[in-house]
Amino acid sequence: MISRRTTLLISNMVCDKFTTKTYSPYDLPSPYSDGDAECLVDANNLRDFLFEFNVDGYTIDYLCLDYLTKESLKEYILNMHTGRFYSTQNYK
Repeated sequence: MISRRTTLLISNMVCDKFTTKTYSPYDLPSPYSDGDAECLVDANNLRDFLFEFNVDGYTIDYLCLDYLTKESLKEYILNMHTGRFYSTQNYK
């Protein structure tokens, strides 16, 4: 098992690499703030990355949703460390 600090580092790296900022058409980004930018998961690139490292299909499908935000992806990765991510049905 890896430490909590390592899990947090991994989740931050994955979230920074595989999320992109999207802006609403009515809110243009300003140099002083992010406005209402929302960080969404780049599902295709994340799916390719996880598949390359032999992550099981259920986990890939669960983590690679287009509508996930950066915060929810980070929460899922942190829950994988604690075991809350896995249920008795998908643990196999």
